Amino acid sequence: MNERICQTIYKDLLSEIEQLNYYAKFNINKLLQGDMAARTAYYNSMRQNGVFSTNDILTLEDMNSISEEEGGNIRLVNGNLIPLSAAKDIKTKSMKE
Repeated sequence: MNERICQTIYKDLLSEIEQLNYYAKFNINKLLQGDMAARTAYYNSMRQNGVFSTNDILTLEDMNSISEEEGGNIRLVNGNLIPLSAAKDIKTKSMKE
């Protein structure tokens, strides 16, 4: 269904010249999204549990991503929001003590 909507938008709303430079993008998930508070709570939960990175959330919101150097793709876990990879190291250290 999403592809058909995009094709219809492309064909019916863009002139032939515009079709050379633009494309149509229709995100059906945007119709299903709740209010901002519900989305924020969902994203916070997913981020704090290492499921989403900052860039994952930005992509879902159709926003520009953060560079790799700035940590845009790092997944964090709760406990002062440490990187997921560091959580294993901390567990290993605590087991040795």
